[in-house]
Amino acid sequence: QTWTIFMVIFFSIDILLSFNTAAYRRNELVVTRAEIAYNYVVRNWVWFLIDVISTIPWGSVAGDSASQTSVLRTAKIGRILRLLRVLRMAKLVGVMHRLQS
Repeated sequence: QTWTIFMVIFFSIDILLSFNTAAYRRNELVVTRAEIAYNYVVRNWVWFLIDVISTIPWGSVAGDSASQTSVLRTAKIGRILRLLRVLRMAKLVGVMHRLQS
């Protein structure tokens, strides 16, 4: 439970930072919030979608289920969500490397 709360807070802060971090578009630095938001949500929509989906605490949202089929489906979805979180962490590592150089 504590780990879930930590991950939700961490990834939520990452989303907020993404809306406030300048980025390059066509070799031009985008610095206004509207342009940054457009760049993040529209131009990088795949990362935005991964960020949002991986931030939602799906275990808490789904609740407890007695059905075995639901349990198996939840397990498969859980694996997919973990993969999304790994992709997201890889993105963050890439950003950190770019910031350091």
